[in-house]
Amino acid sequence: MPPRLKPNPRPVPKHRRLQYIYPFPTSGMGPLPEILLRQAGNAATAAQSAIDSIYSLDRLLVHFGHLLDLLQPSAPGKLAVRFPRTQTRLDDERAPVLGAWYPVGARWFFRPLADQNKVLRARKKYGPFRGTYTEVGEVLVQIRELLRRRRALARMSIAAQRALQLNAAQARAFAIKAEADWKEMLPIVQERRQEAINLWLAVAEQKELSERLAYKPYYQEPEPALPKTPISPPGRPRKAQGPKP
Repeated sequence: MPPRLKPNPRPVPKHRRLQYIYPFPTSGMGPLPEILLRQAGNAATAAQSAIDSIYSLDRLLVHFGHLLDLLQPSAPGKLAVRFPRTQTRLDDERAPVLGAWYPVGARWFFRPLADQNKVLRARKKYGPFRGTYTEVGEVLVQIRELLRRRRALARMSIAAQRALQLNAAQARAFAIKAEADWKEMLPIVQERRQEAINLWLAVAEQKELSERLAYKPYYQEPEPALPKTPISPPGRPRKAQGPKP
């Protein structure tokens, strides 16, 4: 009986199944994100909140300074709260300070305290100061806490402002350099991409040629195998038995 031949469907070349590997499709990066309006609004709100808090602390310092002025006589060593213009490393506006008045000749001069945290030691107890010594201490405790919180808030606000300005300047400088690098790398990347595409096309063409040469329109169907008859294993040989005694 002649062997039966069946048509052999032409297989799809492997390189066609992988034809979308090269060239790489440009991945969708999506639209350019808009300006971070929410973050900008939050930063502006935080900055405005800090400014409002500093202003409220200054207003309370003025009120407690007025109480301090009412409790003390106009004598050397009288404590007061003033807002002198300062040009320090952290602040260039009028920062409140606690100091004392002292006469020099015919004029009075305001001298800020060296340690703004040890205000209770600066109050006077002689003569006309003795009657309101305790009340002055209570007012000074409030003024000390207001000054401490005001200094901390102003220091953090100015430090954050300077840090933002410094980092923004550094980011702008790096962005300028990165843009120049991108423009320089773009033609190199395009050239390397084209080389990779050409290499892949050459390999795919070679694979297609090999598959075309190895293709056979018909193939011989194998003969069906005959069923195998199971063979039982041979039994064990019996031992020879001699005559019984």
